[in-house]
Parts: sequence; structure tokens; C-alpha cells
Amino acid sequence: MTVFRRPSLDRHPFGWWRDPLQAGRVTLVATALWSAGAVCALPRADHRGTMIFWVLVAWSAGMFIGERIVFRRLGDRIV
Repeated sequence: MTVFRRPSLDRHPFGWWRDPLQAGRVTLVATALWSAGAVCALPRADHRGTMIFWVLVAWSAGMFIGERIVFRRLGDRIV
């Protein structure tokens, strides 16, 4: 049985094959921050900027939901 390490702030995110939960958490945080940054530009955005904003929000939400599913399904194998 494979054991996964819980994501933390003291490890690098570049070991996708050895540490997939860490890389997924960094991607989740990055997309959430991109969405927050897009909120600042949203009042002056055209239709393309608005679409990019919603794509980033959907990407962040999908990463969050996916992480919750992984933690629920593999919770006993995460240390």
C-alpha cells in the first residue's frame, strides 16, 4: 500500500511523481491567488478578461474539490 505525505509549506513542489499531494496543493494555492489577482483587474476588464477570470475561478474550484475528494478517499493513507 502506498503512503502519501500531507502537503506542507516546508517542502518544494517539484517532486510530482514522489510527492503528488504537495504539487497539487501548490497548484491549488497558485490558481486561487491568480483568481484573487484577477478580481482586482475585473472592473476594467473586457469580455476576454472576464472569461479569463471565470476560467481561473473554475480551475481553482476544481482543484479544491479534487483535493477534498482525494483527502476523503485516501485519508487513511496520508501521513
